[in-house]
Amino acid sequence: MLKNTKMFSYIKNTFSDVFLLYKSFLNWNAKKIIIYIWSYIFAFLVALPFLWLLFWISYLFWVDIKFLFSTLLNNELTSNIYINLSFFFITFIFFFSVFYRYILLNKINFDYLKSKKTKIKDNYYFDFKIIKKYFVISFINISFLLGLSLIFLLFFVILYFLFWWFEWIQILIATWTNNVFSIISLIIFIIFVISFIYFIFRLIFSYYILSDHKNKKLSSFECIKKSILITKWYKKIFKLFSLIVIFSIFLIPSFVLISFFNNNMVNINNYFTYTYWIDEEQKNQITNSYTESLELEFNSYTVDELNSLYKIYWYYILWINIINFVLFFWMFSMIWTSFYKRELLKDN
Repeated sequence: MLKNTKMFSYIKNTFSDVFLLYKSFLNWNAKKIIIYIWSYIFAFLVALPFLWLLFWISYLFWVDIKFLFSTLLNNELTSNIYINLSFFFITFIFFFSVFYRYILLNKINFDYLKSKKTKIKDNYYFDFKIIKKYFVISFINISFLLGLSLIFLLFFVILYFLFWWFEWIQILIATWTNNVFSIISLIIFIIFVISFIYFIFRLIFSYYILSDHKNKKLSSFECIKKSILITKWYKKIFKLFSLIVIFSIFLIPSFVLISFFNNNMVNINNYFTYTYWIDEEQKNQITNSYTESLELEFNSYTVDELNSLYKIYWYYILWINIINFVLFFWMFSMIWTSFYKRELLKDN
């Protein structure tokens, strides 16, 4: 009973923290738009030197710049491995730089929890010490998680060699079942996924520690160390998970509607393809219950009516996404911040 009371109280407190966002609704959305735009500008500026390096490598290997851009923008690879690796690296740097916006958001959340509104000049847009710490923390965290992934990959490789290189093990397997390798592989994979999620949980709060102005003097290593220290109880994972599930309920209607409209748009596209863009011989080869249902659903519509219907669905999705952005976008950032302040720091 006491545990249920504590959990109810905790959920209630989290709702009150999230409600602070809606008390400052206009300010919150203005900050979201500014941070959203700034994150891509910041990512471009960070990636710019590496982009220049890509041009230099292209010049060395006599690759035409126009051809390079048209190939990469079409999600295709060039024949040069160095250019491909450079592009993957730049893409990784760009998208990881975009995630710096969560440091800015967390700073705003911390101030909202103190009934304070963050001024633009007080946030970490140009705080190069914080930016440097962010990238150091990210490098360490990613290196650790990659190392963990390589260890489990090594287990798979060793398992494969044991099962298929040693005849006596194959004979032993034959006496059990033909699916032993698959079962053991699945068990190792499940252990890997659970371990991966667990270590992400242990490390991710280093970013919240970095965002908290009280920890400005902490180094990158100290932020990671503190994150590991305050997340040592596995029960806290289930508390956070329960919060995420509860607040996700608010997003279900919009996801259902978006899924419905998307499916209808796909069906219209498929109907156009089946009806107007392929010949009779191809139609006979692919006719099935799905194509018959498409004809039954859309056969009474003209081309103009289908185009109009497609546009209507597109606008519905656009408006739902705008409403989601205004009402719910980055709401979960506050949930995590609240969890950090109320749950992780109370015992430390």
